[in-house]
Amino acid sequence: DDDSGNISYSHTNPVLGVLYKINPQLNVYGNFGKGFETPTFAELAYKANAAGVLVSGLNFDLKPSESKNYELGLKARVNDNVRVNSAVFYIDTENEILPRTNSGGRATFQNASETRRQGLEVGVDANLGNGFRGYGALTYLDARFKQSFSYRATVAPTLTTVASNNILPGAPATTGYAEISWKQGDAGFHGAVEGRISSKVYVNDINSDAEAGNWQANLRGGYRIKSGNWDLDAYARLDNVFDEKYAGSVIVNEANGRFFEPAPVRNHTIGINGKYS
Repeated sequence: DDDSGNISYSHTNPVLGVLYKINPQLNVYGNFGKGFETPTFAELAYKANAAGVLVSGLNFDLKPSESKNYELGLKARVNDNVRVNSAVFYIDTENEILPRTNSGGRATFQNASETRRQGLEVGVDANLGNGFRGYGALTYLDARFKQSFSYRATVAPTLTTVASNNILPGAPATTGYAEISWKQGDAGFHGAVEGRISSKVYVNDINSDAEAGNWQANLRGGYRIKSGNWDLDAYARLDNVFDEKYAGSVIVNEANGRFFEPAPVRNHTIGINGKYS
């Protein structure tokens, strides 16, 4: 056996959307669509046997995931200065492609039976006058396994069982972003204060450990010059102003329990953008 082989995927994805204009300031809409996601080359690259041991060859047992997506939302202009967008969504997925093991830089993947995502998104954009502008967005996500399943992890000879209704790892329930910005005009000084929040993130399918959640504050500013055909913008950023210690990302189902990757401490960026037209 030289580990060669081939596999092909095909699918038809219908999409339907409807929009109704209640009045010039308020629109409501609804969308339905089917999704089809094939495994990537990285997801096919390695495979494990029934005991959870890495073996040679591509993971041709990995199936594409299929989903049904529902969305209902509204777009509203509260007045000449404020716009609001909001939506609720519901997604059912079969054969969700998820990490099985991560060890030594090699990740294997598996299909979960069924998963469900449902939630709410809200965004507000407001012109506050005198060069000030405010923007905020908040997302709530409830992402769970709908059915239990079992597998053998590389470091665990015993069977690992993922319970129905466990939360999908790597998906925070709440994320938010807000900023207040100011600019002098088409040219001149500009700046902003930013804030980001993220709630707890589970790092494995069995929900035994999690990143506790975090928040950061950032500052940005600069000066823009327009002269003839030139458009120059010198800028600076200060990220993580209060030097929060948190995990910027997690490695889902890391075989040795090293799930957390630290985010940068307080850091800054200085640069210049130039455009000639």
